[in-house]
Amino acid sequence: ILSCAIAKQFGVRERIARIRNASYIDNPHFELSSIGVTQLIDPETAVVDAITQFISTPGAIEAVAFENGKICLREFKITAGMPVVGKTLREVRETNLQAKILVMTVVRKDKAIIPTGGLIVEEGDEILVVFPEHSRGAFMEMLHLPIRNMQKIVISGSNLTCFKLARKIQWDVQKVIWVSPDYEYGTWGAG
Repeated sequence: ILSCAIAKQFGVRERIARIRNASYIDNPHFELSSIGVTQLIDPETAVVDAITQFISTPGAIEAVAFENGKICLREFKITAGMPVVGKTLREVRETNLQAKILVMTVVRKDKAIIPTGGLIVEEGDEILVVFPEHSRGAFMEMLHLPIRNMQKIVISGSNLTCFKLARKIQWDVQKVIWVSPDYEYGTWGAG
């Protein structure tokens, strides 16, 4: 925060502060922009957001969200049991015209292919797709991947990231178990 204040005095336009203490983020009595911060980075929240993207689409190689989770970017490896194998992207698209799914790239034998509707999906392909969050179920169904409600998730560790992850997923999972080897920290988190 101090570096941002100094950078502001020197006319630096973008000043990014790494914040770990949530009391700085949502405190109406402490306005970070007034002392020079133009953007915040909370590393624990960034890690939690990344983990929850993978939880929402099991089996993803890559999982990123944009626009506060409204737009999903996912990468999956195509396996033999998936119903898209041997079909063109046009045929795959025709199986669910309601879903808004865009195949951006297909990686085949370490070479990126800009796909066309005539491209035949092969086992071993890695597909990079983008879709709105509301099409996630249709996408998972298209690849014949399970859409399941998580029954139980076990989180192990004694840090703020574990605590934030447990808090974030507690409404989406029937049972969240947080195992902390640090008794005091675990007691604090459970409270």
